Amino acid sequence: MSAITLVLFALGVAASAPQSQTRPQASEPLTFSSDVRMIRLDVSVVDGGGRPIRGLVAENFSILENGKPVEVSVFEAIEDGSLATMAASEDGGPASLAVLAQGPLSHSPGQRIVIVADPSDLTPMQLARVREATSDFIAKQAKDGDIVRMINLATREVWEGRIPDDRLRLASIGKVMSRRRSPFFRPGGAGESLGEQIEFDMEDDVNGAYTESLRRERFQSRFARTGELLSLFDEILIQLAAIPGRKSLILISDGFPQLRLMDERLERTAHLAREAQAAIHFIDAYGLDGLLPEPGQKMESIFDKAWNRSGGSQDLAQATGGFVSRFANVLTSAVSRAAEEARSYYIVGYAPTRRDDGKFRSVKVRVDREDATVRTKKGYIAGGVSSGLVSRRVH
Repeated sequence: MSAITLVLFALGVAASAPQSQTRPQASEPLTFSSDVRMIRLDVSVVDGGGRPIRGLVAENFSILENGKPVEVSVFEAIEDGSLATMAASEDGGPASLAVLAQGPLSHSPGQRIVIVADPSDLTPMQLARVREATSDFIAKQAKDGDIVRMINLATREVWEGRIPDDRLRLASIGKVMSRRRSPFFRPGGAGESLGEQIEFDMEDDVNGAYTESLRRERFQSRFARTGELLSLFDEILIQLAAIPGRKSLILISDGFPQLRLMDERLERTAHLAREAQAAIHFIDAYGLDGLLPEPGQKMESIFDKAWNRSGGSQDLAQATGGFVSRFANVLTSAVSRAAEEARSYYIVGYAPTRRDDGKFRSVKVRVDREDATVRTKKGYIAGGVSSGLVSRRVH
């Protein structure tokens, strides 16, 4: 059994929440013919502080496909994981709306949050940031009903639990995340001794200073590990696709480079994320490190340096509607932001005007508010195995 397969145990499905009691009822449902193909977009709309903007209606949104406007056919607002609004019928009254994939669209009381940390090449200070962000989020920010999975990519350890029952256990494990596998770890995420986990972390991190040559050597190794990381994401996303609602995959690491030869590989992972209603967020554990050049070296743009080191991570996040957080030594707020965006967002959909042709079609969503930042998937491939197109029947 491969290491990655060993890491990925079966996902539990969060229980579906009852729909809001304030949801209006309609005598006749909104219907489309069964052969209509709908492009579904999960849209994050946030203000300047990264907080979700609520209360928008369908009229606030417009969609462009390949630069040309298309009509919004489906609209829903999700607030705190529950359906808040719905589409209107042709006569202006409320209409019943359901978007079907494997079954009815439903929303869970908690969120599915997967935190993938890669401490392999981090300095002791950067590793401390990852530990703090992971443990503080679980201890203080994760909400009751959330199912949180932590994956240590360096050691292939996986821990999963539901909040609040497993809050203390998961937060404590996050505090001692290591670059080396714990001898007390048991595949499957159960049965570990918390005291032993903490005791094991008495390692010589403080004395583990890295030379510049070692950093360069490890940077080169990231090229080889990029494919492995994407395969890990693929397997997680395939499993998450069976679970209703939006999900958050949060990569906390120093990222991976943009690789020209892996463009198609990135597109496959982005496609699976779109199908699974998952946004991949990249939180750069590098923080403010490296802002000043080494002695004898020229000053280089911090943005250029960040791109050269982790451009592939940025591309993947942007392609799936996720965000990128850089240049912060405290990472907890970014992890919390990723979770909040999965709780409150908008669903908009439209029927494409052209038949499938196997080509990539760009998609852009706009809202009529100047203070809003809008993120969604960049587009889809119209037909074929690599399609980003999701067929939906709307009853």
